[in-house]
This record gives sequence, C-alpha cells and structure tokens, in this order.
Amino acid sequence: DLLARLSGFAVWAIVPLQNRVLLATDRGLVVVELSSPQAPKVVAEVPLGPAYALAYWQGVLYLSTAQGLVVLGEENGAWKEVGRIAGFRAYRLVVREGLLISVGLGGLRIYGLEDPRQPTLKVSRQALAYTSLFLLGDTLWVTSPLGVYTYGLQIPQLPLLASTEKPQGPATVVNPRFSQRYGAYASVVSGKLAYLATR
Repeated sequence: DLLARLSGFAVWAIVPLQNRVLLATDRGLVVVELSSPQAPKVVAEVPLGPAYALAYWQGVLYLSTAQGLVVLGEENGAWKEVGRIAGFRAYRLVVREGLLISVGLGGLRIYGLEDPRQPTLKVSRQALAYTSLFLLGDTLWVTSPLGVYTYGLQIPQLPLLASTEKPQGPATVVNPRFSQRYGAYASVVSGKLAYLATR
C-alpha cells in the first residue's frame, strides 16, 4: 500500500542516507526527512536548477546539473557547494571503490576520489551520449541510443578504456563488446540475463 506521497517536483535520482533521502529533482537537490515514513517532510533544498543524477561517498554528494558536476559537502546540517566540474552533463553517477563513474552527454568519464571534494579525471571515453550504466562484478554495462557497450574493469586499478586522456596506471586496455541490435536507455543484469530498456 502507498504510505505517503510528495509532490511538486520531478525526481530523477534517489540516494538513501540514514533517516533521510536525497533527491535529484527538476528544482535541484531536495532533502526529505523520513523519521516518520507515513509523513515524509522536505527539510532542505539546494536550488541548482534541474539535477539529473547523484551519488554519495564519504560525506560528499555529487550532483549532475545542466552546468556540470556539482560537489556538495554537509556543514552544520546544510549542503554547501565545495567544488564544480563544468562542461559535462551526467545522466547516471555511481561510486565504486574510490572511483566516480559517470555517463551522459559527451560519453563516459571516470574520476578518482582520493580527495572526495576534488574529483580528478582519470578516464574519458568520448561518445555522443550514454544514457545509463550498470556494474556487475568486473563488468561495466553502458547503454546509449545506438546500442550497448560492455567493458571489463580492473578495480582497484583503473578501468582503462580507449581514452582521449592518457590514464595513469597499468597500460592494460580491454576492448568493449558492442551490441548494435538495441538502442538502450537503461540496463540491469541479473545472473546470466541482461534486461534492457529500449526505444
């Protein structure tokens, strides 16, 4: 049964955080208190315009906006901007073992989070648009309107792809397999099956 509903904004991504949820919405970041699940309450907003994706790592929030990647830190209960990376709009953000993996307009970018407040670009795989990503074991699935890429990853070493940047680390490249049969907008992998949301 439906316990409660919040309205007034479109939600594109959700991160649960203890008794709160952080929402990427068409108004920016919205923080919702869930101490009473039957009565969720908006307790804070950061008005950044439309936000498309978000991820959380070691007390730092990464929020994708039309102006780029915004880095937010929590200070005295309020989220404040502590950094920004312009020029890239991500539709999906995932953190794994100290790496921030993002896909969106412009392709795939992977940032190192040695300092969580200052992401450093490690790998950039250029493409017109990637729409979603999914991690399963050592395989990264990346979807686009043209099809699906799969990459082999080496973590904690860098997942070195055919890159426009020269990555630091072992010079091992795993060529992606690419399926052109489907233009995909999201993917989920379960067991030996891949489920694709297509046009």
